[in-house]
Amino acid sequence: LSPIEGVIGCRGRGLLIGIQVRDGKAKEIASQLANSGYLVNATGEDVIRIAPAFIITERQIIKFAGAFAEICEEVYGG
Repeated sequence: LSPIEGVIGCRGRGLLIGIQVRDGKAKEIASQLANSGYLVNATGEDVIRIAPAFIITERQIIKFAGAFAEICEEVYGG
């Protein structure tokens, strides 16, 4: 996810993932993802937490990554 506009880094353990974004936009991005049907939350101004179900499919991961990239492009004007 690092090549996505606005993403500083990604860290996690297992399926618990934190995506760090710049400029304090985590809540805005998380809100747009929620409006698109994704269950995520902002743990502060700069980190979006993702904790998918253990049974998540590869297709669902790819779909999320695409939606996340599109939203980041909108938010950061890329």
